[in-house]
Amino acid sequence: MVKQWLGFGIRLVISLCLLILLFTRVNINDLTSHIRNMDPLLFILSIIFFILYLCAWAYRWHLFIKDTGLNVRYIDTIRTLLVGLAVSLFLPSAVGADMGRAYDMARTRVEKVKIVSTVLMDRLMGLIAIIAMSIVAIAVAGYEYLTVDIFVPIIGFALLLLIGWKIFFNIYFMKRFRTLFEAIPILNRVSGKIRDLYLVLYYLQQNRGLFTRAIIISIFTQVFEILAVMMLSYAIGDTVDPIFFFLFLPIIWVILVIPIAIGGLGLREAVFIFFFTQVGMSETHAITISLLYYSLYAVTGVVSGVISILTNIFNRMQFGVNKNS
Repeated sequence: MVKQWLGFGIRLVISLCLLILLFTRVNINDLTSHIRNMDPLLFILSIIFFILYLCAWAYRWHLFIKDTGLNVRYIDTIRTLLVGLAVSLFLPSAVGADMGRAYDMARTRVEKVKIVSTVLMDRLMGLIAIIAMSIVAIAVAGYEYLTVDIFVPIIGFALLLLIGWKIFFNIYFMKRFRTLFEAIPILNRVSGKIRDLYLVLYYLQQNRGLFTRAIIISIFTQVFEILAVMMLSYAIGDTVDPIFFFLFLPIIWVILVIPIAIGGLGLREAVFIFFFTQVGMSETHAITISLLYYSLYAVTGVVSGVISILTNIFNRMQFGVNKNS
């Protein structure tokens, strides 16, 4: 518990330091002016794309849930995903969202291993789609705007992911680790659950039809997210070419996987400024877009968190009434 709070404190300090540093480089009056004067129709369009992004994300996860035989409605998958977004406001974005939705869905079901496996596979599919889009964008236009220091790590990360995938899902190779689990007392206690989790993941990736559908949906998911950010940019009057959003945002999402900031706050704004100022966007515009997009996550997370808390309170009250009666 102490280590968890210490980690939270360190990430919070990093987020605050990054934000303070970035706000010293922008004009606050200009930033607030952009927000006050943004085009309401384009902002609404951004919200629509953001909703489509969340629905597509939930649908991809629901495909994995259904394939494991779990009886979960799509609407419940969306609700659980929103709970995950609420948790991600207080933890590193990707880690927090996955922990939140896995916990929320598993707390009322006994198939906890299956649920965790679907969360992991869903996250992996999203990461594969992001990296694939990053590589395509680099190949099409990135070589003109990105340095070797940017695209080499992306290519390297993609190769590591591919190699890791081949090794991890080689069931004969992974069987060799059983001896290691049995030799270490701490691991031996959970070796059965680890084996069950691995077998579910192995089964999911063996389903080629499911894998293909998940990749296609992942591409649509990322396109909706990119369009949401693009509409925010146009809403505040920026005119950066659309190709740069498809070039930079997948790379930014890969960077945000690094769990060094609370909800990606601070780190997100820094990388927005780093990339988009290379193609003529002002630092004030870049940080404004980033904060506006974060606000969509924040509002969604807060609202869904409040609804979840109120729903739990109502259910407990109903349970108490039924028990007394």
